[in-house]
Amino acid sequence: MDAAAVTRLYDAVAAEPRSALLYRPGGASAGDWRRLIADLRAAPRTLSLLAVTTPAGRLRPSSEAVAHLVLAPEAEPAAAHVARLGLVVAAGWRQRGLGGRLLEAGAAWAAENGFTRVTLGVLGSNEAARRFYLAHGFVEEGRRRRQYLTPRGYDDEVLMARTLEPTSPPA
Repeated sequence: MDAAAVTRLYDAVAAEPRSALLYRPGGASAGDWRRLIADLRAAPRTLSLLAVTTPAGRLRPSSEAVAHLVLAPEAEPAAAHVARLGLVVAAGWRQRGLGGRLLEAGAAWAAENGFTRVTLGVLGSNEAARRFYLAHGFVEEGRRRRQYLTPRGYDDEVLMARTLEPTSPPA
């Protein structure tokens, strides 16, 4: 995984005027992402998918990261059946099906690895993301009011989850 490309993706999304990321541009260096990627690869029952595109017509194409999905088990042993989801998609790639394809691939992987639930938190003001997750089988389960202080003021965190039918027993 190209840590510099991941850095550019997160910095670009975080720099959007209405960004829903809690991450701030420049919040992590390529070295920080390189260590995080290594940690993700080493972690059991964790999935990290990076969607990249390459410019056409180049002999040595450079990759551009356009989306990143992470699924990781909850830390509490009693919640080992629950995977926590993170998903970011670059502005030019939204509403083109890429996020949905990554999400469904992640859900299939989670079911194959014994997870029965996928959970996430999304900013209450991010209606597009909430609609996206609802369209992919998630339900809103709760709301933590004024959970985050963003550049636009306090925002709620909407807790969402999707139930899975596991295709293998829990680990």
